[in-house]
This record gives sequence, C-alpha cells and structure tokens, in this order.
Amino acid sequence: MKRFFTLVFVFLIYISINVAQQTYTVDIPGESHFIKWYSHDNSFVSGSGYLGAGVNGYTWRSYIIWNNIHSYVPANRQLAEVKFIITWAGHYSTAQIEYHDFSFGVGLPQTYSNIGTGTLWSTSPATITEYSFTQLTDKVQAAVNGSSNEVHIGIKNQNEQDYNYYVSFSYNVSLSVTYYSDQITVIQVDKDGTPFGQVGKRQGTDWIYTDVPFNLTLSPGSNLGLQSSQAFKPNTNQKYWQWIQNEDVVIPNHQNFTTISTGDYFKASFYPSYEGVTIQNSLEGTSLNIGNINFADPWYIDYADPLFGNSVRNRGMKETGTDALQYRSRTSPFYPDNTTVYQNGSDPSHSYQGVFLNQDYNVPGQPYYSVQ
Repeated sequence: MKRFFTLVFVFLIYISINVAQQTYTVDIPGESHFIKWYSHDNSFVSGSGYLGAGVNGYTWRSYIIWNNIHSYVPANRQLAEVKFIITWAGHYSTAQIEYHDFSFGVGLPQTYSNIGTGTLWSTSPATITEYSFTQLTDKVQAAVNGSSNEVHIGIKNQNEQDYNYYVSFSYNVSLSVTYYSDQITVIQVDKDGTPFGQVGKRQGTDWIYTDVPFNLTLSPGSNLGLQSSQAFKPNTNQKYWQWIQNEDVVIPNHQNFTTISTGDYFKASFYPSYEGVTIQNSLEGTSLNIGNINFADPWYIDYADPLFGNSVRNRGMKETGTDALQYRSRTSPFYPDNTTVYQNGSDPSHSYQGVFLNQDYNVPGQPYYSVQ
C-alpha cells in the first residue's frame, strides 16, 4: 500500500508540472530606423531599415522599436523566451553585428553616439537570423510587467569602415515572444514597475515567501492568501501601496483572494512615502499646538487578523467589522514618520512608515487619509 501511494503522488506532481508549462508564442513586428553620418561634412540624416559600412565616406547605425508590446502579450505574464529575428544581406559572411541597449538623445548626433556607447548586449555574426540574449528578455519582461509599452535595441556593425563588411536588412524585423499562458502570476513591483523582493503565499498556518515573479496553477474559485512585503523596498522610501487582481484594486495587505480564471495576475505595488510631515492643531492667531488629533490611515498596520493566525496588516477603507478603518488619537503635533512606534492599547503597535502624498479622495473607491 505504501508503495502504491508513492507512485500515485509522483504521477500527480508530473501532471501538474506539465500543465503549468503550457505556453503561447507571438511574433511582434518592429519599426526599423537608421541614422547615417557623413564624415566629410559632419552631418546626419535618418531613414528606415538599413545598416551600411564604409560606403562613400559615411557610416550607418540602426535601431529597432517595438511600441506595441501590450497588444500582443497579456500584462504580467512570465516570459519563457524572447527571440529577435532579422535577416541580413550584403557582404556579410564575416561581418560581426553589435546589439546595444541605449537611450535616445536630443537630436540625431546624440542618438547616433548613444547607439555605439550604450551597454553592449551581444555581438553575433550576420549569418545568424535569430538572436536570444538575457538582457533583451529582461527588457521585454519589464515592459510586460510595467506601464511602458516600448522596447528598443540599437544595432551597429563592429567594423564600420570597411566596405567588405557591408550589411543591410529588410524592413521585416520582429520579436518572437513565448510566455506562460495558463498560469496565475504573482508579482511585486516598485514605482517604476520593476519586480523585486518576495511575496508570501499562505500555506496552512504559515507564510511561504518566494522571489517574484512566480506562477501558480489553480482552478477558478480557489482561495489564494497573499502578503506583500511590509518593509520598505531596500535602500528606498517605497512601501506597500496596493494589490491589484487583474484590474481590481485591493488595499489591505495581506488578503485572501479568490481566483477568477487560470490567467489571473496579482500585482503588489510599492510607492514612495514621506516622513517629513507634521499634523497639528493650531490655535488661530498663535503658534500654540493644543489637544489631540484623530487620524485615520488606511495603510497603518494595526490589525491582528484572526483568519491568518493574527498576522498583522493594514485595514484599508473598510467601514464595518472588527477590521474597519479606525481613527487613532495622537497628541498634537503628530509626526507619522518611519521610526516612531505608537501604542494602541491592546492592538499591535507599529510606525506609520511615512505617508503617501497626493492621494485623491475624489476618486470613488480610492483610499485616502482622514483627520478629525
């Protein structure tokens, strides 16, 4: 009996892994551009789809732009592979092509220079038509995870002077992006949309913390307990701001989510907070600070959640129940800084970790601070 159970257990794990690895592949067309430098009069012109070398005293560099990533890859999908596809022609048998990360400059000369001096990702012979390198995959993943919809890559011939290394390419350049399609994706990002750190997943009575992004295979209607980090992102003033399940915003952290589909994504977002804030009662016409202030902070961590073994969390904007948002009485002046720990009777005590600025209370459903 014991041997039979072991065989069944291993078989079930094998099935789960194979289901989780199903992928989709999409081809994303790109826009090709070139910048041509005339060395004899130090002038620049631009156009589309070309990369020459050593021809009539001018030099060519190119770049490709994909500004439609979100139209092809669902947000926050974990990528399995990214390939850059391009077909070279010309005197290319021994030409070496450099692929660079670069920033656009102000005007053609600066962009031309940046293509050559940007971070070198890869050098490959022009006989190759499919390229895959980690830095490009990371850049596409960042675009999929964040608000940016654009990826670009700079291209130059390693030997830009000798006509024997002359190369050109067609307008048909593309990215072949393979992503996991049937998994639930969990991610934690900073204000720029860059993934970092770990997220806790509730397993029994414990939080199991895992590097993000990670994927899960759960059927619709499953419960999924998640907890974003309650500390600042290292070396920043960014703290937890909100969870997003697909498009729905959730403020309490942690949270017991219910999955909607096998393609759900859960994103914990961090945002900068500021501690140089004073809240006070001032007697009109004087400099006196008097009395107490009642302050309600949706992000203040002061609720021991019995559903999660009394793990503490913030309250969000809930209006009723034991975890409803509460006003806390503070002596004026009051400093919701990063370090001062405030006592709340028998409730958990915590620092405010600063406050978020410019929270819009006019937007329905959005969290905001309240003062009495």
